[in-house]
Amino acid sequence: MRVFITGAAGYIGHSVAKAFRAKGHTVYGLVRSQEDAHLLSLDEIWPIIGDLEQPDSYRKILDEVEVAVQCAFDYASDKGVERDAKTIDTILEVFSKSSLPRSFIYT
Repeated sequence: MRVFITGAAGYIGHSVAKAFRAKGHTVYGLVRSQEDAHLLSLDEIWPIIGDLEQPDSYRKILDEVEVAVQCAFDYASDKGVERDAKTIDTILEVFSKSSLPRSFIYT
Protein backbone atom coordinates (compact mmCIF):
# COMPACT_ATOMS: atom_id res chain seq x y z
CA MET A 1 0.00 0.00 0.00
CA ARG A 2 1.18 3.55 -0.70
CA VAL A 3 0.82 5.98 2.20
CA PHE A 4 1.28 9.77 2.41
CA ILE A 5 1.97 11.32 5.81
CA THR A 6 2.02 15.03 6.61
CA GLY A 7 4.42 16.13 9.33
CA ALA A 8 6.56 13.06 8.70
CA ALA A 9 9.58 14.56 10.45
CA GLY A 10 7.59 15.45 13.57
CA TYR A 11 7.27 13.47 16.77
CA ILE A 12 4.01 11.73 15.88
CA GLY A 13 4.37 11.79 12.10
CA HIS A 14 7.80 10.19 12.08
CA SER A 15 6.64 7.37 14.36
CA VAL A 16 3.58 6.77 12.17
CA ALA A 17 5.69 6.82 9.00
CA LYS A 18 8.21 4.35 10.43
CA ALA A 19 5.42 2.04 11.60
CA PHE A 20 3.85 1.92 8.12
CA ARG A 21 7.29 1.37 6.58
CA ALA A 22 8.10 -1.44 9.04
CA LYS A 23 4.99 -3.25 7.79
CA GLY A 24 6.32 -3.07 4.23
CA HIS A 25 4.28 -0.18 2.88
CA THR A 26 5.67 2.46 0.54
CA VAL A 27 5.63 5.68 2.57
CA TYR A 28 5.86 9.28 1.35
CA GLY A 29 6.39 11.96 3.98
CA LEU A 30 5.77 15.68 3.73
CA VAL A 31 8.64 17.74 5.14
CA ARG A 32 9.68 21.38 4.85
CA SER A 33 13.46 21.10 4.61
CA GLN A 34 16.20 19.19 2.84
CA GLU A 35 17.61 18.17 6.23
CA ASP A 36 14.33 16.54 7.22
CA ALA A 37 14.13 14.92 3.79
CA HIS A 38 17.53 13.33 4.38
CA LEU A 39 16.41 11.96 7.76
CA LEU A 40 13.34 10.36 6.20
CA SER A 41 15.38 8.77 3.45
CA LEU A 42 17.51 7.05 6.10
CA ASP A 43 14.33 5.26 7.22
CA GLU A 44 13.40 4.35 3.61
CA ILE A 45 10.62 6.94 3.56
CA TRP A 46 10.26 8.95 0.35
CA PRO A 47 10.45 12.65 1.23
CA ILE A 48 8.10 15.16 -0.37
CA ILE A 49 9.38 18.67 0.26
CA GLY A 50 6.48 21.05 0.57
CA ASP A 51 4.31 23.12 2.86
CA LEU A 52 0.77 22.77 4.17
CA GLU A 53 0.22 26.38 3.15
CA GLN A 54 0.87 25.41 -0.48
CA PRO A 55 -1.29 22.37 -1.35
CA ASP A 56 0.16 22.21 -4.87
CA SER A 57 3.46 21.16 -3.26
CA TYR A 58 1.91 17.81 -2.26
CA ARG A 59 -1.26 17.47 -4.36
CA LYS A 60 0.39 15.25 -7.02
CA ILE A 61 1.41 12.55 -4.53
CA LEU A 62 -2.18 12.34 -3.28
CA ASP A 63 -3.18 11.03 -6.70
CA GLU A 64 -0.77 8.11 -6.26
CA VAL A 65 -1.53 6.89 -2.73
CA GLU A 66 -4.29 4.83 -1.15
CA VAL A 67 -3.94 6.33 2.33
CA ALA A 68 -3.25 9.82 3.66
CA VAL A 69 -2.46 10.46 7.32
CA GLN A 70 -2.63 14.02 8.65
CA CYS A 71 -0.06 14.30 11.45
CA ALA A 72 1.08 17.90 10.94
CA PHE A 73 -0.10 20.89 12.93
CA ASP A 74 1.61 24.24 13.39
CA TYR A 75 1.12 25.04 17.07
CA ALA A 76 3.51 28.00 16.90
CA SER A 77 1.35 29.91 14.43
CA ASP A 78 -2.01 31.59 14.85
CA LYS A 79 -2.85 30.11 11.43
CA GLY A 80 -2.52 26.49 12.57
CA VAL A 81 -6.25 25.75 12.44
CA GLU A 82 -6.56 27.44 9.03
CA ARG A 83 -3.66 25.40 7.61
CA ASP A 84 -5.10 22.23 9.08
CA ALA A 85 -8.48 22.88 7.45
CA LYS A 86 -6.82 23.65 4.11
CA THR A 87 -4.91 20.35 4.27
CA ILE A 88 -8.03 18.36 5.13
CA ASP A 89 -9.96 20.01 2.31
CA THR A 90 -7.15 19.30 -0.18
CA ILE A 91 -6.89 15.63 0.75
CA LEU A 92 -10.65 15.09 0.65
CA GLU A 93 -10.95 16.94 -2.67
CA VAL A 94 -8.27 14.84 -4.38
CA PHE A 95 -9.54 11.58 -2.88
CA SER A 96 -13.15 12.31 -3.85
CA LYS A 97 -12.17 12.57 -7.53
CA SER A 98 -10.66 9.08 -7.60
CA SER A 99 -12.47 5.90 -8.49
CA LEU A 100 -9.98 3.97 -6.33
CA PRO A 101 -10.68 3.18 -2.66
CA ARG A 102 -8.98 5.74 -0.44
CA SER A 103 -8.59 6.15 3.31
CA PHE A 104 -7.89 9.34 5.25
CA ILE A 105 -6.65 9.16 8.82
CA TYR A 106 -6.67 12.32 10.90
CA THR A 107 -4.58 12.48 14.06
